[in-house]
Amino acid sequence: MTKHGAQNSGKDLVRINTLTLRDGLQSTGVWNDFFPIVKRALKELADARNGATGEQPNVERLHKIAKMTREVGYIGQEMFWGQSFQKHMIAEISPFEAMELYRRVYGDEFQLTGLGRGVNAVGFRPYGQDVIDALVVRFAERGGVTGDKKIKMRIFDALNSQDNCASMVKAAARYNASGEAGVKPIWIEAALCYQPPREINKWDDNGNVTERVPLFTNAYYLNYARKQIAAAESAGSVLDSLVIKDMAGQLNANRLAELLPPLKELGLPVYLHMHATNYESTIETIQVAVDNGIAGFEVADWPLADGTSHASVRDVLPGREDKMVPIDLNALTALETEYETIFGQKDKLFETEGTPQSHRDDLKLSRKERLILWQLGIPGGAMPAVMDLLIKSSKLKKITMNEAIATFEEELERLQDEVGWVPLVTPMADIIYTQAIINMQNGRYNVVEDRFGKMILGKYGRYVNHDNDEEIQFAPHVIQAVIDYCQGVKDGTKLALGGKPYPPPVYSKEKATYALEMDGTREKLRPLLERAQIDPESPIADEALVMKLMEPPASTNLTERILLGRQQERMAELLASIEETVGPLEQVFADQDQLAFIADYYQGERVAGLVRELLQPVQGRSLDQLLEAEAVSMAAKRPGAPWEETKREVARILGAALQTRYVENNVVMAKAAKDIPFEPSLALYYADYLDSNGHAPEADVRQQIGERVQQTFQAWLSDPLATATPDAVYENRMLHAALSGDSRLYGVVPPAAPPVYQDTLQ
Repeated sequence: MTKHGAQNSGKDLVRINTLTLRDGLQSTGVWNDFFPIVKRALKELADARNGATGEQPNVERLHKIAKMTREVGYIGQEMFWGQSFQKHMIAEISPFEAMELYRRVYGDEFQLTGLGRGVNAVGFRPYGQDVIDALVVRFAERGGVTGDKKIKMRIFDALNSQDNCASMVKAAARYNASGEAGVKPIWIEAALCYQPPREINKWDDNGNVTERVPLFTNAYYLNYARKQIAAAESAGSVLDSLVIKDMAGQLNANRLAELLPPLKELGLPVYLHMHATNYESTIETIQVAVDNGIAGFEVADWPLADGTSHASVRDVLPGREDKMVPIDLNALTALETEYETIFGQKDKLFETEGTPQSHRDDLKLSRKERLILWQLGIPGGAMPAVMDLLIKSSKLKKITMNEAIATFEEELERLQDEVGWVPLVTPMADIIYTQAIINMQNGRYNVVEDRFGKMILGKYGRYVNHDNDEEIQFAPHVIQAVIDYCQGVKDGTKLALGGKPYPPPVYSKEKATYALEMDGTREKLRPLLERAQIDPESPIADEALVMKLMEPPASTNLTERILLGRQQERMAELLASIEETVGPLEQVFADQDQLAFIADYYQGERVAGLVRELLQPVQGRSLDQLLEAEAVSMAAKRPGAPWEETKREVARILGAALQTRYVENNVVMAKAAKDIPFEPSLALYYADYLDSNGHAPEADVRQQIGERVQQTFQAWLSDPLATATPDAVYENRMLHAALSGDSRLYGVVPPAAPPVYQDTLQ
């Protein structure tokens, strides 16, 4: 009997959030259509702080989009964190500055949401509590509104681990409970990562299955939610809401109607976040959620709806208009038209669905292919990457795509049965599907992906069945395979995937954290902070440290590029302005008496102080104001000196100092710009270099690989971008090992001065 009948209490209208400019970007892969606008807008605001009075077309465009979004009737938008934190950095944008920009354009009455991964924060490793605290505080200060919970922190963990979530829940709760004047409180929302009901294995010491037990039951989610509520209360605050986070669109209407009422009885608003890969099923489920009293749900707007993204509110509305906040469809049409000027026209985007030419990454897959991956529980944002790996695998194994997909389905289900059906959400989704494809290509566990090994060894925390509070077991043979592989890497008989060392081959059921603390990073980054004119003890420094700790794994120097790149832009503009006044800076002073006077006047820290003032992130005096003031001061020390000449002398001195700093920064940035792109598809190529037992190649084969690395290095010198194509990923990664000094496997001596490399992810 269907359960689709329960009615909304009528007390509150269902709230609607838009995800277009965060999750919509992630699901469709069109970040680079939007980020240039953000980057130019931040530049316009920086110019205004530095005295510029020109127009701000990009800031105004964002204001226009924000105004149109509010006019539709949306009460909030997800904008921050999750994958977007790293995506901002790859675009060389400070995520924190972007947060402040978004708050500026959306106004104080609009709720903005950020997605956090518990103890993994917005990175991919477990961090120390002080790191979590710093991130939470800066999140609130940059994006919050004084005295009102207009910024929401949605907290989840890929294992649904209460231990992992508690770090961030408690940090936000302590911040809210601080009661300090001017506090910008956080709306704290705990996410329940949804998976359909399963049965999992219990194993004995001999590796035999002793019984099957239920997982992801109603009781599982209720108990997990209670733990999240208790965590906030123990920190002196409250949890504000719960959200069912259905990252793979696996929830259906009947299951939602069973699960939602008992969750609501816990006394908190319950929201729904659901991908729409199976579009019709998603629409039905959201509508049933509205009928059963959901507090709110989330949508994406055309042209970024459908595909592996989210549903359009247009398709949810019919028959339920009186239960939702009013939606102005004319205003929605205007907003969609504005988005089409950024991302492309909806109809044209869908004309190329299922072809490599599609502008949206998710539409490179056909609907049939998307539904196959949906049935396997692959999250929407991960589908393009999975399909790309399967295409490569089919070519390498010389099998059809249908055979590759069928083999992947069989291996994924087998692997998941061995590890207890880990929820497929970041980072576990790409860990699990990557290991499944590696197993397809190289034989089962002959090669172990670094993060999969760490998961099995307990480095991502405990995996608990909240139905009975028992720890979920990994299959003993998988644990042993990982331990053996780690030992093989250690003794040199196995290749380390990506050239990375593995953790010691000791399995621990206890949570093992890599406590990445602020103090150690602060000391390590102090020279960079000083060069970027940032006080090491300031809140801005905390943001830089958080960025450094949470850089994407494939690029380890983005923080340097962001901090110094912004400064380079500023110095280039200052130098251009100075040269307009005094001509080429190479021109020397003709009057030795003047040089002596200037050297005496500017001895010590005076010039350095002026340079610091010009390069401060928040500018005081403009260049013209500073030149005028210094010329007045210098003229007072030297009566009768020509005024214009005195001003030019000041400009030359500052120009020389700035030019020196500019050149020095170029050297630092050149050293920081040697990252080489990495993607999981490199795992496929190891099949060419492993023997039937999965061992590393013999010395003569290693020498051949070494020669290929040298050839790749020479090609890279002549054209860095040409070596960043998917077909060259394996050679690039070998080169990365050579550049980083890991020459044990390849017999390659790392070059003394690696070339400058421009990150192709931009």
